[in-house]
Parts: sequence; C-alpha cells; structure tokens
Amino acid sequence: MPEEKGKNTEELLESLNVLLEKMPGLVKKAEDLQLSRRELEKAKAETMRSAGNKVRQTEPAEKSGTPVPPPPPVQRQNAESRKDPVYRHSPETIPPENRRRVVFLYSAENSKLMEKLLKEIDSVALASKEHPFFVNRAAVRKTDGNGAVQIAGKGLPSDISGLVYLGRLSEETEQSLSGICRSGEIAFLHLDEITYSRDYILDFLIEIIAIEKVLL
Repeated sequence: MPEEKGKNTEELLESLNVLLEKMPGLVKKAEDLQLSRRELEKAKAETMRSAGNKVRQTEPAEKSGTPVPPPPPVQRQNAESRKDPVYRHSPETIPPENRRRVVFLYSAENSKLMEKLLKEIDSVALASKEHPFFVNRAAVRKTDGNGAVQIAGKGLPSDISGLVYLGRLSEETEQSLSGICRSGEIAFLHLDEITYSRDYILDFLIEIIAIEKVLL
C-alpha cells in the first residue's frame, strides 16, 4: 500500500508539472476572454457616458463636491507576518498568471491543520524551478459547516479558483458546498484530521491550475 500511494503521488506531481507547462496557453485563452470582456465594458461605458451628457445638458450645473482623498498606501508585511502561512503573500518573482486565489475555511479545532495545509500547498507550488506558482489566500476564516455554506452562498468573487473546508461536515452540508462550487465553476476540497491526504491536496492543485481564472 505505501508503494502504491507513493506512486500515486508521483503521478499527480507529474500531472501538475504538465499543467504548469501548459500555463502560457491557458493564460492566452484567458487574455482573449478578458479582451472581449473589456471591449463590451468599454462600449457599455461609452453608452452610459453619452446618456449622462444628455441628462447634464438639461440640468442646472451643480457645485463640485469635496474631493475624495486618495486611498492609504499599502503597507508591506513585516517579517513576522511573512512567517505565518495564513498571511503569506505571493513572492514577487511569481508572475500574476501563475497565481490562483482560493478561499480557506476551517472549524475551530482544525487551526493547526490549516497551517499544515497552507505550508504543504506552498511547498508543492513553489517546488518547481521552471514553473513555480502560488495559491493566494483570498480569505482564511474560522467557521462551522453552516457558516461555510452561508459564506459560499453569498457569492464568491469571480476570480476565485477554489474553496477549501477543513473540518467535519454532514453529508448534506458537504453536498451543498460542493454544489455551490460546481455551479460557480470552482474547485472544492473537503478534508478533516482523518481524511487529510497529500494526494487529495495534489488533486486539488491540479484542478485549480486547470481552471482558467487568472489575475491579469
């Protein structure tokens, strides 16, 4: 059995590397889709601007409001934050197209398991010298199964590639989360202290890489 499991892990890693080699092709498709979307948004904006000009021509001039202050500068993480796997950001050397955003949820008794999972994901994702990638933490939250369904059901951001839940779930709750992810075309991974497995994690990474949702 150990030999068979080791073989499975090697095959999964090989599949992962194959997908990473195909990453430029996936990015090109995503860029084409993004360009089409931008063209539609540009046409929509021009239509709205034209309609707005007509309205302004018939209304009295309004006084300009108080200028909005610029947003505060983004602060760099300190050394302690960078050591914490929960708050770790993607290395600057990883191009945007090689990053994926994932929501991580976990039950109260699985906080240590969550840290272990994040470290293992980083270890696998950054292992390739030729095609490293990174899983950005879109959110890392402590919640129970019902809370996870509420979070997922409210609508996840469109650039999310996957959702992970660590902890015990009823069959009904697991099916609800799986259905929400399936309808949103994102990967779903459910593990607990008993089912935790490197092979399941590799399967999940392969799936989120194959999903054409990239940060352009």
